[in-house]
Amino acid sequence: MLHNIVGRKKEKEELLNLYHSKRAEFVAVYGRRRVGKTFLINNLFEDNFTFKVTAIHDNSKQLQLKNFMTALLEYGKGESTEELSLSDWFDAFGKLRVLLEKSKDMRKIIFIDELPWFDTKRRTYDNFTKC
Repeated sequence: MLHNIVGRKKEKEELLNLYHSKRAEFVAVYGRRRVGKTFLINNLFEDNFTFKVTAIHDNSKQLQLKNFMTALLEYGKGESTEELSLSDWFDAFGKLRVLLEKSKDMRKIIFIDELPWFDTKRRTYDNFTKC
């Protein structure tokens, strides 16, 4: 892992402590736009991602699912597209679970960048019921 990022000493230490924790951790990195959040994560963890995807700004659910599928294929290393057609987000995260279970890595880093963009104005709630 790259540790020579200028500044962000506190953030780097905290992320590395969480990475080396003896239990599962969930981290949400948030803040103003254009301050280097993605740069920090990408450079701190380099090629150690078990799965990484970036949502596409202002796009349809179908395109977001296709983007997610492309990342699953990249990190799944060789599954065919026939095996990976995604019908909805339940299906997408189910396939992600399978990919994670297949991984032999002791530590798994899952990076979902721009998460709010997956929740588009053009989405459909076919699989949800209103309360």
